[in-house]
Amino acid sequence: MTFKSFREESRINWGVHDLTVDNDQIKLGALLRIAYSCELMAKDRQQMERNLKWHEEHLSRRTRECDRLARSNAALRGVISRLKKHRP
Repeated sequence: MTFKSFREESRINWGVHDLTVDNDQIKLGALLRIAYSCELMAKDRQQMERNLKWHEEHLSRRTRECDRLARSNAALRGVISRLKKHRP
């Protein structure tokens, strides 16, 4: 006996060749559309979470770089001040 996943089967584009569609088929189609839109929303949310994580890491790297450069500039200002004091 072959295994059929309900999840994979629900993603198939179901339909009928008849011109008549009963209420149960309409309800099934509506449920499948709802399930599909929920999957799309979940995918969008995952992408937004990945983007947020990247931006937070980027901000952290830039903040560390700015702090490092500020300390470097302060040290260089100190060197310049010392050189000016010892100038003949």
